Amino acid sequence: MATSDHAADVEMLLAHQGRWQRVGQWCGVHDRWPLIITPTAAAVMGLHCDLSEAVAGFEATLPLDSGAGDELGWNRRNLGVRHTARIRADGTVVLAGGRVYATPSGAATALSGYPQNGWTVLRTSDGRTLDETRTELRARREN
Repeated sequence: MATSDHAADVEMLLAHQGRWQRVGQWCGVHDRWPLIITPTAAAVMGLHCDLSEAVAGFEATLPLDSGAGDELGWNRRNLGVRHTARIRADGTVVLAGGRVYATPSGAATALSGYPQNGWTVLRTSDGRTLDETRTELRARREN
């Protein structure tokens, strides 16, 4: 079979405010199309995550006493991958590659490529979720 027999048309859509929006279209690409489209997908996902974080400012950031500098981990057993990040003193989350996110969910979404609740997937070095850590810190403050 010739390479042209494997040509495909690819359309990239983004769900935004209850509607699908086209963010890219490639016609007649060969069977290695994922390599062509990946940079656009990564850029769109990054912009969407950054915008989502700015719009969803109601998601609380980590309290300043939550362990700034501590390593967070996310073991994705099905993929055989372990992601790491760190909490910064201002409550933001920085990924191993240096990208900074205002919220744990923004960081987890960037790591996975689809919406994730970072409060439940990211864990501290002692195995607690960030949500558990946040709940404990709030309880301590109330007492």
